[in-house]
Amino acid sequence: SSRFCSMGKGHRDTPRLSDEAIYARRGGSRPGGPGATGGGAAYETWKTLLMTHRVRGVQVHDARLAAMMKTYGIAQIVTFNTTDFTRFAEIEAIHRSQIV
Repeated sequence: SSRFCSMGKGHRDTPRLSDEAIYARRGGSRPGGPGATGGGAAYETWKTLLMTHRVRGVQVHDARLAAMMKTYGIAQIVTFNTTDFTRFAEIEAIHRSQIV
């Protein structure tokens, strides 16, 4: 488990840290690191999506998928949660029920 928490209110005597402050304390590394997204361009795209769309919490996993898709030229994803991808204009989310 991480020593830092960016979600919720935190301990009553400890102010909530911003995500950037947490990453700075961790030596500038974000959770998952470059290997979590396939590295290189996908990781840089992921970081950009996180900041541009202010992605937080479990939504970072959807942003990781969107970053890899954008990097490798994949425009569509089949999912049960199409609303999770509406913030990413370059991704067309297709609900599983629409597949014949």
